[in-house]
This record gives sequence, structure tokens and C-alpha cells, in this order.
Amino acid sequence: MAEQTSIENQRPPLYRVFAGSILKGARVEILGTPEVKVNQLDVDALRPTARVWVREVLDYRLNADQQLREATVLWRNLERVFRTPQETELGRDFTDDEAAEYERQIHLKVAEHQVKYRRDAILAKLASSATSLERATEDVRRAADQSEHYGLPNAVERVQHDLAWLFPNLGTDNLTTDLVAWIEMDAEVKRLGGPSEPAES
Repeated sequence: MAEQTSIENQRPPLYRVFAGSILKGARVEILGTPEVKVNQLDVDALRPTARVWVREVLDYRLNADQQLREATVLWRNLERVFRTPQETELGRDFTDDEAAEYERQIHLKVAEHQVKYRRDAILAKLASSATSLERATEDVRRAADQSEHYGLPNAVERVQHDLAWLFPNLGTDNLTTDLVAWIEMDAEVKRLGGPSEPAES
């Protein structure tokens, strides 16, 4: 069994239930024992046969109809675990400042990825729009060239039909939504201390 968490850290230490039939494999935090609350509990003084009351810890949010599992397990069936690989390497929990910095870096990576993803999506849509317009230009030229053979009314009707179909289907309305999302993510990157991505391509 591992040692107690750093006293500088206010987050409860985590354990894994590695034996027994109750919550086996789950990560848990100790809520106390039948006799002692967690804030008065000295885990170093616990006997291996002592029973501790634990609650499951998850890395994701529960649905509204779900609840975290709680149970009473033997102290000897618990082993100390940490929230991150870095804490495991240190052999202790992060301090509150270290934990906040770790969370900031995680959120920054996600925001930077979203900024790049949104930027690439916008550029792809712009390129697709340009390709569609180039094709439409060729179709208009072709219709003009063939107007003598098929007649001017047919050429005008064909061009009007093609352009009426093309412009609503270019997807330019989605560019505004994508740009707003890009601006929001870029602002989040700046808030988290990352470099702003240039708006130019």
C-alpha cells in the first residue's frame, strides 16, 4: 500500500481495488471507515483487515440516471494509484498549483487541436467553393459557345438553372458558423497562454 498524499494537495488520494469481489479493478477514494470520517482518518494506522468505505472515481461525467458506486472494502485490497502518469513517476499527487498547470496544458492542447481542425475545415470549404465556381465558369462559357447550335433561349435557361442550383449549394453559409467556432477556440488558446494562430492562410 502506498503512502498518503502530499499534505499540500487538497484532492483526496486515489486507490485501486485490486483484490476481493467488491468493485474489483475500480479506482476509488476513501470516504472513511464505519467509525471514522475521512478527514480524521489516519490511513497509516489502519490494519490490513480494517474495512473502509469507498466511492468509485471516474474520468467522465455520469448520465443523469447513473450514480457512483460505493462500498465497504478491506484496506488490504486497496493499492495507491495516481491520476496521471507524471504523478505516478513522482510517487505523489500534484500540488494544487501543479494540478492546475496540468489541467491548463490539457485544455490548451485540446483548444489548439480544435483551432487547427476548424482552420483546415474552413480552408477545405473555400477550396471546394473555388473549384465549384471554376466548373460553373466553364459551363457558362460552354453554353455561350453552343448558343448558336442550341439556341440562345436554351443557353440562358441552362446557365440560369446551373447558377440557381450552384449558389445555394456552395455551403458558404456554413463558413460563418465555422469561423465563429474558430474564433472562440483561438480565444480559448490565448486565454490558456498558447500562441494565437494567424487568421491568414
